[in-house]
Amino acid sequence: TLLQLYRLQAEVCGYRQCLVPLPDGLLLAAGRLGDLLRSCGLRTQLSSRNTRQLIVREYYDSSRAIAELHMPQTPIAQAVADFHAWHQKQQSHG
Repeated sequence: TLLQLYRLQAEVCGYRQCLVPLPDGLLLAAGRLGDLLRSCGLRTQLSSRNTRQLIVREYYDSSRAIAELHMPQTPIAQAVADFHAWHQKQQSHG
């Protein structure tokens, strides 16, 4: 889940993160509020598009890619750590 991913990300990258699960209806209302703030010229990442994505329950299975393409396996914690290191490097160069 996204909650599990965000918790893992905070643990692997060594930062504190406050995660508060909210009911879907409240998230959607917050997204509409973000849309309203944007229409008033205020900059925010909160939008109905973002909040709708948060409530989608998506799950993926890589077994076909592993079987047919021989895709290598990397533990998710290592992938998160690698991305974090890459992202930090990009931030320092730009």
